[in-house]
Amino acid sequence: MVNDLDSLYASIRKPDGRDRPEPARLFPVLSETSKERRALSIFLACLSNVPAFGSILLRSLDGVKVLASSEIETYTEVTFGASSGKSTDKILRPDGLIVLKNRKGAAWTALVEAKVANHKLDETQISSYLDLSDT
Repeated sequence: MVNDLDSLYASIRKPDGRDRPEPARLFPVLSETSKERRALSIFLACLSNVPAFGSILLRSLDGVKVLASSEIETYTEVTFGASSGKSTDKILRPDGLIVLKNRKGAAWTALVEAKVANHKLDETQISSYLDLSDT
């Protein structure tokens, strides 16, 4: 993903009137049938709201450097894609986004795709996210 936060936030299609996507919430206001979205929102909210937990978890990933001054931002239902309104525009909606920030901007970003129960990851969807991460 990008290391420039302004570019990252500019590439995300946001809800009307917002400058950033929807932050992950510890108590998401979602229907009981949205188990996947609820579980991911709670998990991501814990990463950003419990700094010790988020730091330890992210440090366990190869190549991720979490500093004492780092901040973790988490978002759900992030939408990337052209905003021209054409039906041919490709719109991607990963379930979540993690942004690890340091004093200079984004130090590391990750797209998150979550599945619950017996649902499986879709190879085409993951390939699209990999293409997005290269931009």
